Amino acid sequence: VILFGVRTTTQDIEGRILERRDISHIDYGEIVYAFDSFIPSYNQRTPPFSARKHHGKKLYEYARREMPVPEIIRRVEIDSIRVLDYAFPLLTVEVVCGTGTYIRQLAEDICSSLGTIGTLFSLERTRYGRFDIVFSSLLFDITPDSVVSVEDVFQDFGRFKVKSEYEKLVKNGGRVHDDMYQDVVRIDSDFYLGFLENMVTGIYKKEGTEFVPEVMLV
Repeated sequence: VILFGVRTTTQDIEGRILERRDISHIDYGEIVYAFDSFIPSYNQRTPPFSARKHHGKKLYEYARREMPVPEIIRRVEIDSIRVLDYAFPLLTVEVVCGTGTYIRQLAEDICSSLGTIGTLFSLERTRYGRFDIVFSSLLFDITPDSVVSVEDVFQDFGRFKVKSEYEKLVKNGGRVHDDMYQDVVRIDSDFYLGFLENMVTGIYKKEGTEFVPEVMLV
């Protein structure tokens, strides 16, 4: 839900208000037309209050200390934006987007494209990969049968197989060099799952020809 006429430090309603602006009702047709500039992708500035890193430091660490925040621009994929409800100054939309998209920034950018200001009023993630809120469970309803395998959870991650002779090194959290792996499946994600036979060893990021462990699972 986007709130028109307010700008905050964190780009959502929980932040400190920086500006209020009296604006007239924005035409519904203008809003729908504005969406076209974001689909299927656009260059998005990473919000200052985010966990994305620059030189090993998270951006929100700069922002909280009121230091200049490095500008990071990334191309993000926006598959669709659909209006669910419009009761000015609140606009409710459904966004289908790629990994790494910041909805707070998208909300602000939509408002900017309409020549005004705005902030994120509320946000609900309804789906991620194979998970849909329609099939979600309350905490006390979860059973062992509710457990989903790591490879099913991270279907959008790349894959590679570790050669069996390097089992000990990999289990100790070592980097996986190019002569230690095979059968690489490359997709758009920055992350990969490592496999030792049928067991997931961990989540890795690729640096050059090496896979560097981010999270070990063995």
